[in-house]
Amino acid sequence: MKEGMTQDEFLQAMIERFGAFNLLWIVEDDNSDFKSGRGQVSLIGLKTDGWVYEPLFYFFKWATDQNILRTAVSFFHMIWYQKEVGVCVVRSLKSEKFLYDQMKDYGVLFFRGRIPYGSKDGDVFMYSINGKKEI
Repeated sequence: MKEGMTQDEFLQAMIERFGAFNLLWIVEDDNSDFKSGRGQVSLIGLKTDGWVYEPLFYFFKWATDQNILRTAVSFFHMIWYQKEVGVCVVRSLKSEKFLYDQMKDYGVLFFRGRIPYGSKDGDVFMYSINGKKEI
């Protein structure tokens, strides 16, 4: 998103980018770019059919590597405990693969496979974690 947007422009950009999602979270974390030391570092859009949940992370440019890691670990940890979630599926391009590979070390997301040429931008890497929804 561009800098210096009015509230109306920001809202329109949000609708265009995240309007198709069933749920939207704004994530706050500790960050020295804010006077209070804490502020918004990410948006997470979530599509669901009631069983499968698919997130899309959007990190603001001021989000540090630590903010990104904490956001992802916290999100997947939260999803793992949700009784409404059957499974959370993540589709990743190679450029994002490193972040999701790190989630295995925290036990909150696991690599499931690769789809060669699964996107116009290259291979797609699949990850998932089960929720607590009963069949």
